[in-house]
Amino acid sequence: MNFRQVEIFSAIMECASITEAAVRLSLSQPAVSKSLKALEDELALRLFVRTTKGLRATDEARELYAEASRVVMGFTHLGAFAQNLRQLRHARIVVSAMTALCLKWLPEATAGFVRLYPEVSLEFQSRSSPDTVRLVGQGEVDIGISQARSDDLSVRRRKIFDLATVCAVPAGHALAEKPVLDVHDMQGQPVILLSAGDECRRRFEATLGAQGVSIRSTMEVALGAMLCAMVDAGCGIGIVDVETARAQSWRNTVFRRLAPAIRVPIYAMQNIHKPQSLAERRFIEHLVRCAPLPWSDAEAPG
Repeated sequence: MNFRQVEIFSAIMECASITEAAVRLSLSQPAVSKSLKALEDELALRLFVRTTKGLRATDEARELYAEASRVVMGFTHLGAFAQNLRQLRHARIVVSAMTALCLKWLPEATAGFVRLYPEVSLEFQSRSSPDTVRLVGQGEVDIGISQARSDDLSVRRRKIFDLATVCAVPAGHALAEKPVLDVHDMQGQPVILLSAGDECRRRFEATLGAQGVSIRSTMEVALGAMLCAMVDAGCGIGIVDVETARAQSWRNTVFRRLAPAIRVPIYAMQNIHKPQSLAERRFIEHLVRCAPLPWSDAEAPG
């Protein structure tokens, strides 16, 4: 006995007619009759008797129908449940992301995902990259989006995009006249640096060392937005990621490309010991499709 036979039998019981059951199920009358006969043969039961008033269900058929109704209802519920899974209804995702990505890019990318899957529940935490990796490794968040220098074996990584950096310069500064800044232009300049654990800073310092350039720095900040605010206030120049530069307009700051270019890979990270849900996979795939565009010299300062 298969589900199609049960479905056809239930339709005959409810319609009390093979013809009407065939219409309901969009089947031919011979197909319905054949299915009924096969079911009776398999069960070795007489389910219907033909009378002058039509089909009459036997006692065995009525008892079988009571059980068949539960089966059909269960399959209907299962179909609806599968539809909910496809639409990601009732799914919940907890995301930790580095602050720079939470200012503009991630909210805009998430808006597109929410339009596709409005019933997904999303929780966001803004954390440093090391904290994000740690939370993923401990299984406390479903997805981490950040730089990932850690080789934590409990974390699997998928690259989303390369995050470029630009130089934030006070609008009236001599370097603001140049469309592209060479790292040698930084020689002797008061440079505001991000925290020592930041990957943008690490790569910037590696580039300076490779080019034999020394800089003067007496100021260090934890956040790119604060670095831009310091530059805007006239405290010096600084290196910041393009997403922070794009996040808002700065009254007294312009941004210039760097040569050689400095880029930091951004990853979507998950705990390898936790199975990836359909909602998580689709969210990550959506983020990959929404990778930010490269910095353009035509962009406004903010």
